[in-house]
Amino acid sequence: MTGHGAPGPAVPLPLVSIILPFYNEEACVEQVLIDLRATLQKAGLRFEIIAVQNGSWDRTAEILTQLSSLYSEVRVVDIPVNKGFGFGVLQGAAASKGDVVGWMPGDGQVPAISVPQVLSEMARTASDIGKTCRINRNDGWIRSLASRVMNTFARVMLGVSTRDVDGTPKLFRREVLQALRLRSNDSFVDMEALVKARRLGLKVCEVDVPSQPRVGGRSKVRVLETSVEFIGNVLRARFARSDPWGLRETGRQRTRSGEGRHS
Repeated sequence: MTGHGAPGPAVPLPLVSIILPFYNEEACVEQVLIDLRATLQKAGLRFEIIAVQNGSWDRTAEILTQLSSLYSEVRVVDIPVNKGFGFGVLQGAAASKGDVVGWMPGDGQVPAISVPQVLSEMARTASDIGKTCRINRNDGWIRSLASRVMNTFARVMLGVSTRDVDGTPKLFRREVLQALRLRSNDSFVDMEALVKARRLGLKVCEVDVPSQPRVGGRSKVRVLETSVEFIGNVLRARFARSDPWGLRETGRQRTRSGEGRHS
């Protein structure tokens, strides 16, 4: 029997799963993973890194295999053929074990320290979802302009109240991520998550972070193609009868369960 004043059993820290999709990132994958692992260790977190080999044809898969053999916190999910950023995220989420699950890109443009910063803000504000908002861009004026246009368009069309739809890391309590039932195989996965969160009345917090230059290699994003795809998805979500993401079902889900935990 525990004596009066004696400490009880230690409560284990929650496990945090960070998903990083890598697509032909041989030039930066090693540094990105090593930096993230060191940062999470320094923050005292219990974590796993789900490194998604997202259909690469360069040495990314080989490097990930080597790193996973060196570091027990790194687990690799192998996707033979690239089917999109969202597909990589969803496959990584399915393999994750964390109490908190989230994703960020594998190019090093998001500071690793943003993960513990977002976790801290989630705890401080009792939020269901935490994300970042980039206060600058390091990928050229064309992408910066395209991002501003798409974010404004998304706010007007779908009512998402954020300055940076694609800001990552996006972190979710596990039960929240499961409730969202994400389906997007492309980069619309970020928008889908925020639209569904709004319709379920979930609380989302944001942390402002600087954007960094890529650690190495070149961006795989085709600005025009991605912008057209994004705008098309927003218009489809807003006006089309078809609902491939289950957005309308999410709204009905909230109606059946009341007005959500948060306004």
